[in-house]
Amino acid sequence: MKMIGAVKKLYKKGDKVYSRGRLHLDVLVEKDGNHFIAHCLDLDIVAQGKTEPEARNNLIELIRDQIEFAVENDLEQLLVHPAPPEYWKKFYNIKSVKLRKVLARNPPSSKAEIGEKLDVAYA
Repeated sequence: MKMIGAVKKLYKKGDKVYSRGRLHLDVLVEKDGNHFIAHCLDLDIVAQGKTEPEARNNLIELIRDQIEFAVENDLEQLLVHPAPPEYWKKFYNIKSVKLRKVLARNPPSSKAEIGEKLDVAYA
């Protein structure tokens, strides 16, 4: 497994895994009754909490544990396991509503301004 070997070689120091950059993961957070559910869609990991920050923090811990376990045990398949399509659809629907609201409140005045504000990640 080339990717895991590279991660071990480049980022593993002692018992901790370090990253040279930031890792972007898409997370869907929803209120369900008296608690919040945080779902990391890229890894299909779910956590809950009484508050939204608690659910997010619990999810971050699970993500760290998953990545650390996958790296230590050469289990690349644990790093490439997206959530089912229905969750991605819900995520992108919510994201598009938020984007429309942002653009309606503060529309760009020119093509140049759009270019300046774009934050695009490429795979």
